[in-house]
Amino acid sequence: MNLKEYQAKRIFDQYDITIPRGVLIREDDDDVDLQFIQSETCLVKAQIPLGKRKKHGGILECEKNHCVTLAKELLHKTIEGHPVKEALIEEKCPNNKEYYVALTIDPLRRQYTLILSEQGGIDIEELAQQNPQAIVRISLDTFSYQNIRDNHKKQLEHYPQEIFLIIRKLFNVMRDCDATLVEINPLIDTGDGLVAADAKIVIDDNALYRHKHLAQYKYEGLSTIEKLAESSGLHYVDLQGDIGVIGNGAGLVMATIDILKDKGGEPANFLDLRGGTGVETMEVALETLTKKSLKGIIINIFAGITHCDDIAQGIIQFKKHHELAIPIAVRMIGTKEQEGKEILEKHGIKAFRHMEDAIEMIVNQTR
Repeated sequence: MNLKEYQAKRIFDQYDITIPRGVLIREDDDDVDLQFIQSETCLVKAQIPLGKRKKHGGILECEKNHCVTLAKELLHKTIEGHPVKEALIEEKCPNNKEYYVALTIDPLRRQYTLILSEQGGIDIEELAQQNPQAIVRISLDTFSYQNIRDNHKKQLEHYPQEIFLIIRKLFNVMRDCDATLVEINPLIDTGDGLVAADAKIVIDDNALYRHKHLAQYKYEGLSTIEKLAESSGLHYVDLQGDIGVIGNGAGLVMATIDILKDKGGEPANFLDLRGGTGVETMEVALETLTKKSLKGIIINIFAGITHCDDIAQGIIQFKKHHELAIPIAVRMIGTKEQEGKEILEKHGIKAFRHMEDAIEMIVNQTR
């Protein structure tokens, strides 16, 4: 689970890692109190799961008295396919120097890895390509992290003492939250100390049952449709088109969306049923999509452990209990393909073997 910036910063704050003063706003927030923000220049930051937000217009700088208006404008935008539903207004901190600091897990060595750089504020992958010598990587265990500087004096001699206190706190975050990544980029030296100007935490989904306080973040800021999908185990991303997309497997859904756009259609969503989908899950998937205003739905199934006859039964069961006035195009291939197609054909629904044929049908019927 990828936490949003403000969610990660809440956790950092609990571990006494300094963060900028700020306030989160949503579309229905009318009274926004900025009195505690002391700087006259603020940053307005879209809270979306996207890297390089500044490059894509998701981080804006403005005067304090204009930032609420700017944030409201940002809340009506979609950035790289991500609707902006929350914005974080923060004070702009004095900036003497920027660092990059992160902890992650090396699955091969079964150890933590500390990643440090004196060139913070830029994409770490780009830095690794352009200037790999600027990045320090150190393997750690649950004992050596407490004496990082003493154990790696030559590599770390240019880093301030305070950064190692922060690394210890990040290690505690990593361990306590079952995180697979904690990252601060940039960690800013303001002259009065180090401040986490941005924050990223990735939580191991398999450990969420141990962290009820973190599991709530899955639903915070989600729409009704997204909450329904998430609670049903569906992988759903809202898009801005008018043709619903359902498939089993993230790659298949992405391919469906790409071809749909190439054929002139506009996808309304990404919905991955995942493997082993049964009748009820198919019904829930259709119920999720029909909460949107759609012109049609494309269902693309490549069956392995998923059975085509279960998918077909789910579609028919849904149609029995709901009025569906929009066309559905179905492509299915694989396990129990023939049985699935026969079930659909008995109820007047044609199932295609080739994805392009199903997509062309739905595009033609919705234009």
